[in-house]
Amino acid sequence: MLGLFMFRDSFANIVMITFTALIMIELLNVYSCIHRLTFKMMLMQVASALVYFISIMLLHEYFDLRYIDSTFMLKVFFITMVSWLPF
Repeated sequence: MLGLFMFRDSFANIVMITFTALIMIELLNVYSCIHRLTFKMMLMQVASALVYFISIMLLHEYFDLRYIDSTFMLKVFFITMVSWLPF
């Protein structure tokens, strides 16, 4: 809901921002819950993020690649930190 209230972008861009933030939050949640980090776990986390970003590039007809810039990354970072950091 934070993405809908804060941003005046098109619906597709809002979905891309919030879903990217969701993926990042889930990856951070895994790191928050584990007690000992192994190489295999780190490798799978990186692979998960790579698969997501490669799928954005390959499915360019569904995503507006011109929209991915520093503003997009700041919005994703803000939503991720607000929802992941404990308060």
